[in-house]
Amino acid sequence: MRTLNKRKIVVLFVASLMALFVSHPTLASNLTEEQKIERLLQIVAESDLVFIRGGNEYGPTEASEHLRMKYNQVRSRIDTAEEFIEHIASRSYLLGTPYYVRFSDGRTVESGSWLSQRLREIEADACCEVPR
Repeated sequence: MRTLNKRKIVVLFVASLMALFVSHPTLASNLTEEQKIERLLQIVAESDLVFIRGGNEYGPTEASEHLRMKYNQVRSRIDTAEEFIEHIASRSYLLGTPYYVRFSDGRTVESGSWLSQRLREIEADACCEVPR
């Protein structure tokens, strides 16, 4: 009987912690997937990177506009920011070739990797913001 009560207490404690984590604004991300996608597009537009698509180089504004145009065409089929990165912002739909970003130091990485890292930062920041 005593073991059963201890189990109930542990289960209730764990359930309470989980409820707190999900409902507390400083612990749970309060951004919608649409807001995350918009933030990714903003990060692209405000960056100082060179975006490489189809072997051609584009500035941040052009890159952001291109990604927004692609997103608007298939918006109803994109449910998450991860899907946006995977299906819109990582490669050419027609050629299947990856998009790249080049940093000021000359280093070049695939845009999907770079955007996935930005998304993790967005989610981490959203997790820990205190509502005003």
